[in-house]
Amino acid sequence: MFATAHYDADDIVHLMRNVDYMTLRRASSGLRLLRGQAHAVEAWRDFIPLYRSVRCQPLDFFYAYLQCLGAFDEPLLEDLLTACTWRGVIWGSWLVALARFGSSGA
Repeated sequence: MFATAHYDADDIVHLMRNVDYMTLRRASSGLRLLRGQAHAVEAWRDFIPLYRSVRCQPLDFFYAYLQCLGAFDEPLLEDLLTACTWRGVIWGSWLVALARFGSSGA
């Protein structure tokens, strides 16, 4: 395990458990993944409001992203980028990019 400055390392590992780091490490494959996930969200959107009681495997990435985005703040980003090896750097970078995209309305 790794030492973090702000959050418990086990909590961070739990947040990142369903993240496909190898796909996200390159922009082209990351964009393909995100496009596929957008299609999954569209196809399974009726189940999203039922998140707490009904979980659908095709939405696992969406659930992981939603949980991370809900916990996302500067201390979490710092822990991801400095203490969580390359996996944290990749996921932290994507969270920053997607959080900014979502907040800009683009």
